[in-house]
Amino acid sequence: PWVDMMDLMKQENVPLFTLESRSPLSAFDVVGFTLQYEMSYSNILAMLELGGIPLLRENRREEDPIVVAGGPCAFNPEPLADFIDAFMVGDGEEQILDLNRVIMQGREEGASRMTILKRLCAIRGVYVPALYDVQYNADGTIASMKPNCPEAPEKVLKAIIPDLDKAFYPTEIPVPYMEIIHDRIMLEIMFRFWDLILTVKMSEFANLRSAGFTAGFIVLLNQSAGWLTIRTSIRVRNA
Repeated sequence: PWVDMMDLMKQENVPLFTLESRSPLSAFDVVGFTLQYEMSYSNILAMLELGGIPLLRENRREEDPIVVAGGPCAFNPEPLADFIDAFMVGDGEEQILDLNRVIMQGREEGASRMTILKRLCAIRGVYVPALYDVQYNADGTIASMKPNCPEAPEKVLKAIIPDLDKAFYPTEIPVPYMEIIHDRIMLEIMFRFWDLILTVKMSEFANLRSAGFTAGFIVLLNQSAGWLTIRTSIRVRNA
């Protein structure tokens, strides 16, 4: 839902629900997300919160859904590792079926959440963050990553479908074929930045923006007799 609808749902204590049955998100055994681009990550957290599912995987109870994610950005799962129970890395056409079978069987047996997660990591391409100890460098990059249980593989290998022409694909989708849904485009704008040292008249400094520049930062190096010497990172709007 859009931000105004989200605010209203929170005010009225209406949880995020499904289209067909209007069941709340927290009532399901599995909740899955496709990670198409990083800018959607905040939406995923908003949906979990609105759906009544604890944001942090370590805070989820036995009865809470197992939250999974796949798609292109699953190849770099660590930014969401604290929030996702299991990542599906690679081709998901067969992987998602195996994952749901394991979860369904575990739920029917009354298996614990951790038992199900350990079974999931036996599926090729499934990364379960709770089963690994990850150490980080000071700059945020990964220093080491080691399994903390015998069920977890040393390396998670991506799932591969050797022949996509033989893979199942849906012929109907639950999204309405209408203008409000499809008449749109996702666009990320990249800007070029230049790092410069400029000497300008104080009277002309305010005119830089009108000339087509947006400053990323400005550092005053010197000021003398009506002149400014500055160091700045400027963005050229039409570059």
